[in-house]
Amino acid sequence: MLRSAMNGTLDADATDTEFLTEVMDLCIGCKPCPNAERDGVDGPPSPLERISRHLARASTDECGSACTVYGWDIVLIEPSDAVMFQSDYLDLLAGRDVERVAANTYGVMEYLEQFELASELPVDDPEERLTYHGHCHQKATPKDAYARQVLETVGYEVDELDSGCCGMVGLFGHETEHYSLSRKIGAILFDQVEHSDGDTVVAPGASCRTQLSAYDGCEDPPHPIEKIASVLS
Repeated sequence: MLRSAMNGTLDADATDTEFLTEVMDLCIGCKPCPNAERDGVDGPPSPLERISRHLARASTDECGSACTVYGWDIVLIEPSDAVMFQSDYLDLLAGRDVERVAANTYGVMEYLEQFELASELPVDDPEERLTYHGHCHQKATPKDAYARQVLETVGYEVDELDSGCCGMVGLFGHETEHYSLSRKIGAILFDQVEHSDGDTVVAPGASCRTQLSAYDGCEDPPHPIEKIASVLS
């Protein structure tokens, strides 16, 4: 129904403003579909999009200069932040600065894998099996495989879940009107965790870790980089 409302194939009788508002409110925003433009999802920029462009331009002006002048890379721990620099900004802006920022931005696990740094880390044998839940933004780009590769490089066994969105999505799962839906989406992930043989659940997304912490036996799940840090010798 949400896709039909977005691409204009929904029956005309169902497209009044109140109905569309209710439908769009159910979009959890895990990551806009890369094929959205082909599906006819387009329209004038919203006030939020205009604000986003302003913030994106400020970020790329500053970070673009650092990349150019100092040759710095941008390494981010939160997956949604990394994807924002790598992908979302390119949807909002054009020009050399935003392209340079996108090309020089990495998620932290991506950075360790791409530059073959994980194999050089002095680590103790962890002797632990991890259950890994990836972030939907990185899966959509796709940038999610690096975490498993790095964790395995330093000696962990990894059960990578074939999971979708956790259902939390920033503030979405905290809002009263969305709490029930968020928990139902999360229940799918909880079931996968239940059937995993991992000793510890790890997830790179802050919202994912918040949702997972509600699962019995999964309090305060760590970020993968924390598991890397814990075995450094």
